[in-house]
Amino acid sequence: PKEQMRLIKLPLAYEPGLTDSCCYVVKTVIDPTMVSCAAPEPEVDEWSLQTISLPLHGLLERLEDLEKQHDGLLVIDSRVYSLASG
Repeated sequence: PKEQMRLIKLPLAYEPGLTDSCCYVVKTVIDPTMVSCAAPEPEVDEWSLQTISLPLHGLLERLEDLEKQHDGLLVIDSRVYSLASG
């Protein structure tokens, strides 16, 4: 529902120092038990992108474990890593 969403109205740099592109962040609450919140399926044209759900508690350690499990072939987005590192 719309009331569970909050737009952060401050534009955030998407690629600071490279381009002037910005993005906005929306915070929301997702109830994974609701049928309408079923896990999204990537589109065919997303090549090797993969969605992985991890809990926030211990996120950095889980990300590092995932990277090791994939022999360095898994690339973690810098913003996710930054969030996980605190």
